[in-house]
Amino acid sequence: MSNESGHWYTREGKAMHQVAKANGEMRDTTLADARKLDLLPSVSAFLRVRNNPGLQNYIEDSMLRAAFNCPPSGGEEYAAWKVAIKNMADAPAKTARDLGTTVHGAIEKYYSEPLLYMPYDILVDDKAVSCDEFVKPVAEVISGLGLEVMHSESIVVNNAHGYAGTADIIFKTPDSYGVLDFKTCKTEEGKRKKPYNDHGMQIAAYVAAVWGGDFDYPIGPKCRGYNLYISTNEIGRVDVHEWSAEDLQSKWLSFVNHIEMWIMEKNYDPRRK
Repeated sequence: MSNESGHWYTREGKAMHQVAKANGEMRDTTLADARKLDLLPSVSAFLRVRNNPGLQNYIEDSMLRAAFNCPPSGGEEYAAWKVAIKNMADAPAKTARDLGTTVHGAIEKYYSEPLLYMPYDILVDDKAVSCDEFVKPVAEVISGLGLEVMHSESIVVNNAHGYAGTADIIFKTPDSYGVLDFKTCKTEEGKRKKPYNDHGMQIAAYVAAVWGGDFDYPIGPKCRGYNLYISTNEIGRVDVHEWSAEDLQSKWLSFVNHIEMWIMEKNYDPRRK
């Protein structure tokens, strides 16, 4: 779809999620803009080219719940009722996204400007919670894994394969290197959070952007990746999943297939070789 908006980047690594309208106001960047300005799509744009069954089930369930809780009364127009239901269904997801953004921001501040970091309250289910309740458990996990944080919230670019994105943590250890990504989520007590395949592909793509250059197989044997699942309902809980070099090599090949599918669907090839 030519009017599809999303996260876009320049080839030099500048975020271009919005562009200016003729009157000076900003609007979301579209695929048409990307063609004109030679922009790179985000990693997540490629991952969305294939339906995610878990996400699709969540969306369908949210929509059905909203429709069940707010059935038509018989007097309204269908179009207006449909918009209201969509907004109602998306409200919990938007709240979760906003909380995730806030938690990410606090962690970024902690690592990128440690001398200026000061705890502040954030709203979680309408209750004020110190951001330290999220940041400190994450910091303890990272320290316990022996990771040296090189960069936090860093834009990474892979011009050869035609994408960019923002890596949460780029790290190294005496004998390895890699990328760590945070996911805020609700957890079930006593049940370990399991990763989606997309999460591994995202990390593999970031690793390839940082260290891979123009190579078709950019994941080296000393590479590792981590997902940290930060619970928003069991505050203080952080589940860890480690991706081995072999895992990431496999995920990279899957991600390359997603690139090909996206290019065919959008008729826009951002790769440069």
